Amino acid sequence: MVYFNDDGTQKISTPDVWLTNRISLYNHEKRIIERKIKRINLIVDSFVENPNADNRFYYFKFIFKNRTYYKLGITSQTIKERYGSDYYKIDKMLYDKKIDGAIKIEQELKDKFKEHNFPLRFFNDAGHTEIYDKDILELDT
Repeated sequence: MVYFNDDGTQKISTPDVWLTNRISLYNHEKRIIERKIKRINLIVDSFVENPNADNRFYYFKFIFKNRTYYKLGITSQTIKERYGSDYYKIDKMLYDKKIDGAIKIEQELKDKFKEHNFPLRFFNDAGHTEIYDKDILELDT
């Protein structure tokens, strides 16, 4: 029997070998996804939600000139109050919760991901230093 590789080239194989190869590829892709999930959890799962905390930590996606950017920040207000007339520019809210230590977490993330920082004055006067050209928290799935 004749079988074909994924790229369309012909190969001669048995159904058992073909199935074994497909299962191996599936398991490899599954491990990659599991590693990504663990890496995400290391950051976001370390946040301690507290409805009585002074500040909320937020992270959202927006589009500017056909490019995707991500913004993180902290505020004591709701996001609508914080951004007012600029609120409509938010494409997708990825995280918005009151957490303990929001100020410290924001600073640690800014330090950790400074190579992806993209200073851009797209929103109201403040907060232009917390914009990134990469999904640093990997929440945009």
